[in-house]
Amino acid sequence: MTKIDHLFCTREWEQLHPECYLQALSSSASDHCPFLLTCRPLFKRFKGFRFEAFWLEVDGFLEVVQNSWLASVSSTNPTRILHIKLARLGKALKRWNKGIICSLRSASHAAQEVILRLDKAQEDRQLTDSSMELWKIAKSRVLGLAALRRVKIRQRARITWLKVGDANSKLFHLRASGRRRKNFIPLLLHNGRQITDHDDKAAALHSHFTSIMGTVPERNIAINWDLLDIQQHDLQDLERPLEEQEIYRAVLDSPLDKAPGPDGYIGLFYKHCWHIVKQDLLNALEEMFNLRGRHWNLLNSANVALLPKKTNCVAAQDYRPISLVHSVAKILSKVLASRLSPHLEELVSHSQSAFIKGRSIHDNFQYIKGAVRHFHQCKTPMLFLKLDIAKAFDSVRWDYLLKIMQRLGFGQRWRDLISILWSTTTSRIILNGTTGRPICHRRGLRQGDPLSPLLFILAMDPIQRILDKATAQGLLSPIGGDPIKLRTSLYADDTALFVRPTTSDLQNLHQILSHFGEATGLRTNIDKSELYTISCDNVDTTEVLGQFQGQLCSFPCKYLGLPLQLGRTRRADEQILIDKVGARLPGWKGRLLSKAGRLQLVQTVLSAITTYHMTVFPLSKWAIKKIDKLRRNFLWKGSEEARGGHCLVNWLRVCRSKKLGGLGIRDLQCFNRALRLRWIWLRWKDQDKPWNGLDTAASATEMELFRACTQITVGNGQRTNFWHDRWLQGSAPKDIAPLCYRLAYRKNLKVAKAVEQNRWMRGMQRMISVQEIRQFVSLWSRLSSLQLSTLEDDITWKFTADQKYTAKSAYDIQFIGSYPDLNWTKIWKSSTEPKCRFFTWLLLQRKIWTADTIIRRGGQTDPQCPLCNARPETPAHLIANCRFSRTVWSQLALSYNLTNISQTANHARIKDWWAAASGDENRTQIAIYAAWNIWKERCRRKYDNKVLTAAQVANLAKQDISLFNLVKRSTALTSVIT
Repeated sequence: MTKIDHLFCTREWEQLHPECYLQALSSSASDHCPFLLTCRPLFKRFKGFRFEAFWLEVDGFLEVVQNSWLASVSSTNPTRILHIKLARLGKALKRWNKGIICSLRSASHAAQEVILRLDKAQEDRQLTDSSMELWKIAKSRVLGLAALRRVKIRQRARITWLKVGDANSKLFHLRASGRRRKNFIPLLLHNGRQITDHDDKAAALHSHFTSIMGTVPERNIAINWDLLDIQQHDLQDLERPLEEQEIYRAVLDSPLDKAPGPDGYIGLFYKHCWHIVKQDLLNALEEMFNLRGRHWNLLNSANVALLPKKTNCVAAQDYRPISLVHSVAKILSKVLASRLSPHLEELVSHSQSAFIKGRSIHDNFQYIKGAVRHFHQCKTPMLFLKLDIAKAFDSVRWDYLLKIMQRLGFGQRWRDLISILWSTTTSRIILNGTTGRPICHRRGLRQGDPLSPLLFILAMDPIQRILDKATAQGLLSPIGGDPIKLRTSLYADDTALFVRPTTSDLQNLHQILSHFGEATGLRTNIDKSELYTISCDNVDTTEVLGQFQGQLCSFPCKYLGLPLQLGRTRRADEQILIDKVGARLPGWKGRLLSKAGRLQLVQTVLSAITTYHMTVFPLSKWAIKKIDKLRRNFLWKGSEEARGGHCLVNWLRVCRSKKLGGLGIRDLQCFNRALRLRWIWLRWKDQDKPWNGLDTAASATEMELFRACTQITVGNGQRTNFWHDRWLQGSAPKDIAPLCYRLAYRKNLKVAKAVEQNRWMRGMQRMISVQEIRQFVSLWSRLSSLQLSTLEDDITWKFTADQKYTAKSAYDIQFIGSYPDLNWTKIWKSSTEPKCRFFTWLLLQRKIWTADTIIRRGGQTDPQCPLCNARPETPAHLIANCRFSRTVWSQLALSYNLTNISQTANHARIKDWWAAASGDENRTQIAIYAAWNIWKERCRRKYDNKVLTAAQVANLAKQDISLFNLVKRSTALTSVIT
C-alpha cells in the first residue's frame, strides 16, 4: 500500500456512520490497494443485561433494587439464591431503564424547547424573574441529562484519563466507535483457509481455545520435588473465616467501572447497594469457602474478549484471551488474592518481581543490564537468552500448581477451594459482540481474574530452583560469583537467563526446558527464543548452538520494553521513546478538546510515558527538548506545530507547580533526577535487591541532591562514605575541610576504614598553609568524639513524614528556592469549570489575545477596546478598568451583596485586580465567571458582530454560577425526571 492509498472523511460523517469499517483488498491487479468501506453494523445489538453507571444518579434506582432483591426465592441454597436474585434484578432494571429513557427524552425535548423560546424572548426584552427562574430550571435539566449521557458514553468509550465533567462528548463518541472498529474481527485463517462467515469464525475460535484451555495433554515427566529443597511456610491465616469488612474492602479495591462479566454487574453496583445485597453475597461466599460448591458454576462463568497481539491479526493465535469474570467470582478471587499477596515476598525467589509488593519491573532490568555489562567489561564469554513461553497463563497444569502449593505449605482447605474454583470455570468467546458456546476449563489460569497472576508466579518460580540445582550437579556451568547472584530473571512469564556458550550447556538447558514444559504445561518456544552473545569473539557460535534452534541476535535489543546494550544509551534508543510519545497524539484528536482537557492529557499520559524509561536512564538534553516540543505543541495547538505566538506562556513557567504559577506539567530533567535517586536509596535500604553490587551509576548532580535530602546515622561505619556523605554533625567532611579533602590520598574510604589507624590522614603531611592546618584541626576535633557501634549505619529522608524516599518529595525539593508571586492555588481550587480556570491563569499571566498582545507579537488589529472604544485594549483594562466591565462588576456586586471592586481603585496591573476581586470561595467563583463572560462578550463583538448589554453579560455570569453550583450539588442529576 502506498502513501496515496487513503480514504478521507470528516468528523461529522464519522459521527453519522459510527459502524463503518474500512479494509484493504488484494493489490494483485494493481500497484494500489482497493478499499472496501462497509457501513452496516459490525456487531449484533447486545440483548443481555449490562449495568449502567448513570442509573446511580437517577431517582428510583435504589427502590427498584430493593423491591426486586427482597422478593422471596424458592431455593434454599445460598449460591443459587444469589444467582436468582442477580438475574431477576437484571430483568427489573432493564424494564425500569426503558421507562426512564422515554422520560429522559421527553424531559430533554421539553426543556430544550423552553430554553429556545426564552432565549428568543430575551433578544427583544429583559426576562422577568419568573421567566428567569423557569430558564434556570430548564437549563439545569438539560445539563443533568447531558451529564447522565456523558457517564454512559464514558463507560462505553473506556476513556479513563478524563473526568466525566471535563469530557467532550464528540471525542467520547469517536473513541467509542473507534474502539468497536478496532475490536471487529472481519476474517480468520483456519486450517489453511480464510473464513468470513460469523458461525464459521465462532466455531474456529471455539475449537482453538478448547484445545488450549479445555484439554489436558498427557505427560510422562513429573518434577522430583524432594531435590528442590522447597521450604514449607506457615500459611494457616489464608484459611481463616471470611469477614464482612474483608469482602467490602475487596469490592472497594476492585475497579468500579471496568467491563462487566456475563452477569452484567460492575463494582459500582455492589458499592452503592451494599446495604441491600451484602447478606446474600456473604452467605454465598461463605458457602463456597466452606467447600460446598455444588452450584458455584452459576457464579463462576466468564466472557472472553480477544485483544490483538499485533497489527493485522488473521489467526486465532494472534489474539490474547482476556476473561471478563462474573462479578461474584471476581470478588471472591479478590479476597483470596488480598490474603495471599502479603506472603509472596517469602514464597517467591528474588528472581521474580511481578505482582509482589516492594519489588519492581525495574529491579529485573537493572540486574540484567548490570550483569550484561559486567560480563562484557570482564570479557567473560556468555549467552543471554530471552525465552518465549507459549500461552503461559492458558496452559499451566492444575495438578502441577496444586503440588507446588502443597510443598510450600498451603493447607488442604485452601487447595480444595482453589480446585473447586478451577473445576467450575466456564468461558464463552466474544466474537464481534456475540458470545459463543461455553468452554469448560481443564487447565490454565484466567487472565482478568485477580488471583491468577499470584498463582502464576508461584508456577514460574521452580524454573529458577531447577536451573540452580542443575548448576550444583554440574549439568550447567557456573556463570560467576559475586556480584552475579542469579542466573534467571523472571517478570511474570517474561523469562531471561544466562548460560555459558558451550554445546553441553545448551543441550542440557534445552532438555531442562523441554522436561519442565511437559511437567508444568509451560512450554518454551525454542525457535522463537532469542540468544545474544557477550564477549564471544573467540567462540564458534554456529557449532555451539548445534540443535538449539533459537534465533541468534546481537546487541542492542529490548528487554522488558527498555533498550539493553553493552555500552551507553544512544540517540536511536531515545528516539524510540520520542516516537512513542508522538504516536499517542493523532488518536486523541486534540482539536476536539479544550486546552484544559489537553492539559490533563499532557499531565497524566504524555509525561507518564517517559517515567518508565527515566526511572533507569538519564535522558539527554536533546531528548528532553524533543519530548517537550511534542508536549508543548499538543497543549497549545492540539497536535500541530506550535510556533511563536501559539505558545502563550514560557515553557519553563508552564512546568512549574500550580502553586508556583505554572500548570503542574513535569519538568523532565528534574523529574528524571528525582526518579533515579531511587537506586541510591535502595542501595542503602534493601541489600537483598539482585542488582546490588552491580553498576547503577549516578551522576555527580544526583549524588549531591541525594546527600542534601538525607541524614545519615553512623553505626559501625561500614557503609558510609567518609568524605562525601553528610554524617558528621549533618555535614560532609569534604565540606568541613575542603583543602584536606584535596590532599587526601583515598577519597572513597568508608568511615570504619577511615578512622581505623587514622587512614583518613594519609596525605595530610603535605599541608603547607595555615588555612589547611586550621581545617585539619577543625575536622580532627569533630572526629575525636566519634564512637562506632555494632549497629548498621542508617539513613533517613528529610522531606517526608515517614522519613522514606519518594519521587514526589525528591522532585519538589528541587524547587525549594522558588516562591509564588500570588495565591495561584485559589484559581485551581475554585468552583468553576476547567476551561475557565485555564483562562484565568492565562489572564493573570497577561497572555490572553488582547490587542496589545497581538500587536506585540507582530499581528495587525485595532488597538482600541471593542467594549468601550475609548482606551487601548490590555488585560487589565478589558477585565477591570473598561467602563463596560465596571458596569458588569456593579451588576454582580448588587446581586451578590459584594463590595464593588470596580469603584475602589484603577487597577494598573491585572494581578492587582485579582487581589481585589478574589477572596473566599464564592467571591473567587464570581470573579472568574465574570472575567470569563466579559472575555466572551469581547470576542462576540470582535469576531461575530454581536452585541449584548452589560446587564445581559452579568446575567450570563450569574447563570454560569448557578448552573455550576446546581451540577456540583448533583441536584440537576437527582431531580432530572421529576
